[in-house]
Amino acid sequence: SINNLEASLAIIDNISKLYMSADVEYKDSFIKDIFMSGSLVDNFVIIDTASMILDGNRMTTTAKINTNSLDWDALVLLNQFNVVDKVNLSGSLRLKSPYLFDNIYGDIYLYDTLIDSNIILTVKGEFEYQHGVLTSEGIYFESPDYNGELNIHTLTDDKNFNISGD
Repeated sequence: SINNLEASLAIIDNISKLYMSADVEYKDSFIKDIFMSGSLVDNFVIIDTASMILDGNRMTTTAKINTNSLDWDALVLLNQFNVVDKVNLSGSLRLKSPYLFDNIYGDIYLYDTLIDSNIILTVKGEFEYQHGVLTSEGIYFESPDYNGELNIHTLTDDKNFNISGD
């Protein structure tokens, strides 16, 4: 459900400017203080800045959406984003999809990430999300004590996964 939706469209210097704010409840997550501003140029919505609070964590985004083909790409920035208890992520995700949310491809770059009591200096690699399943053929990580590679063969949720590594 969408609550407190406010949206406006203005023409500034012959460019259509879009502004939107709202709160959204989706499945078991509550996204609040959503704010987006951007422009409509030809067949593209260009989101100059977007921010939101997801489960108590703020994230910021920039994006470009093709209104004809519905392909898009986005850059998501995380700063001490608490995914679950004892897991804090900082860094960026570059996401893209050829059509809405059918298939999402991405690059991950995290730094100074805390998982339980382990500090991970960097995490980088590519991943794919299709039909509710996350996969990756190589996510590399470096920490003070360990360096290695993770291969995510399938990851559906915290009970259904197949991950290997070196």
